[in-house]
Amino acid sequence: MSKEPSKAELEARLQSVSDAMNERFDSLQGEIVSTQDLVRNKLAKHPLASVGGAVAAGLLIGWAFGGSKRRRVQSEHRKLTSAYIDAVRDEVREAIGEGEDVEDAVRGVLKERVPLVVYDDRSRDSESSSFLYEMFEMVARTAITMLARDVIEKVVANANLDETIDENLFS
Repeated sequence: MSKEPSKAELEARLQSVSDAMNERFDSLQGEIVSTQDLVRNKLAKHPLASVGGAVAAGLLIGWAFGGSKRRRVQSEHRKLTSAYIDAVRDEVREAIGEGEDVEDAVRGVLKERVPLVVYDDRSRDSESSSFLYEMFEMVARTAITMLARDVIEKVVANANLDETIDENLFS
């Protein structure tokens, strides 16, 4: 004899799972609301500290994940310079292998090769304007993120998740 559960037992199990999920969802929703209220109260009491903390967190995240444009450019310059030096070294070795004197081989290779010039047109003025631009960009991204978060919160608040869960579990 098989011990498969009956339809009533399955419905009872599903109902208990649904009830447990609803309780957990209500609990999480309560935690989120209380945390949201706590954060809003802290931000309202200490607006300068919260702005400073947000700026510091943004700078830290940007430094950790994005890095500065200058660092990326310097890395590209190092790669370009390394490739140039490797090519010169290979040509010098080839010339030496053909019997040329080391000094003559180096002079010959460098004489025929276009010099590598890495030009950085940023001056001190452009560095400060670049910093201001980066700060503006960071503030704009933060504002867009906050706006998106508020829109998502409103959509979730207006959604009837209980009906959606019931429909998906019992249909």
